Amino acid sequence: MLLQERPRLIIAFHDHFSPDSGGTSDMRLRGLLRQVPVWLVPHEDVQQGMWLRLAR
Repeated sequence: MLLQERPRLIIAFHDHFSPDSGGTSDMRLRGLLRQVPVWLVPHEDVQQGMWLRLAR
């Protein structure tokens, strides 16, 4: 998906986000590694989301 579509933003809807669980977590990591901004929405309110970043 990342290679073919080349998104400019990833929005991840997940209320029990775990960095090593696969699926949404895997797409988040792949996006961050390709320098695509990732917005995590852990609740119903999109305004309460957060930008994800790679740990340094």
